[in-house]
Amino acid sequence: MPVLLNFEYCNYNYNFTAFERVLQDHPDTRFVAHAQAWWANISADVAEDPSAPGFSAYPRGAVQPGGRSDRWLSDYPNLYADLSAGSGLNGLTRDPDFTRGFLDRHQRKLLWATDCPCRDGRGDWGRSERQTCYAEKSLPVLRDLCPSAEAFERITSLNASKLLDL
Repeated sequence: MPVLLNFEYCNYNYNFTAFERVLQDHPDTRFVAHAQAWWANISADVAEDPSAPGFSAYPRGAVQPGGRSDRWLSDYPNLYADLSAGSGLNGLTRDPDFTRGFLDRHQRKLLWATDCPCRDGRGDWGRSERQTCYAEKSLPVLRDLCPSAEAFERITSLNASKLLDL
């Protein structure tokens, strides 16, 4: 089974940059990267100190090419990425031009999921007010930005089936 790592600033897997050494030291282990720090690091200009003024775990705007997450997906055959939750949605939507190339480059290593507590596919989290449904938001973005129908199918189903030997 692959190892899913939740890279969340100040909560889980603190030293994001050290993960590259783990990838190098364990080439036979399949890793799936997920969460805010992973998706923020698609850009080379990501702020790395959560206590810095203006820091955001969900950066906006243009992605500067050369980010760790993008490079590592190219460099390490044992690394995959999970597109779920608000962090994956933010990574997909912050710079559509970058995202088109990212999806094309990594279409065999990206895994669509929701990580969403939504009960109806439209934002019912079981509370009195509606919330964001990540599936409802991310699937149209993927359909629009994927380079082909085949890439969309890989990302939304085939990659996970292959990775999990289903």
